[in-house]
Amino acid sequence: INKEDGSYADPEILNEIRKIYEIAKEEGKLRKATVYLNENGVVTPQVYRGMVVDGDKSQKWYAEKVWNVIKNEGYAGKCKHYERCMELGKHCEREALVSREVFDEVNAKCKYRNR
Repeated sequence: INKEDGSYADPEILNEIRKIYEIAKEEGKLRKATVYLNENGVVTPQVYRGMVVDGDKSQKWYAEKVWNVIKNEGYAGKCKHYERCMELGKHCEREALVSREVFDEVNAKCKYRNR
């Protein structure tokens, strides 16, 4: 999750992303991560960016949103803004949030299916 001004995601949000992968790896189900996120009040990307209308379903986590997180290749690599940030001298030095092995395992276990 990147802020509009190009700054870096909040470290708390990055920790929640790691937690999503941990839960998905242990449980093999998107629903478990969804329940965790909703029960712990973790904001959705839409809420974080201020793109929510009251009563909008974007305030809650559901399987498709979790799937969008776990399939994001960027979490298994360096921050996508690494080069630009190095030029500006303000990089967070964030390495991969999850290892490639964990990323591949979670993506093999957890699949989102549109019904």
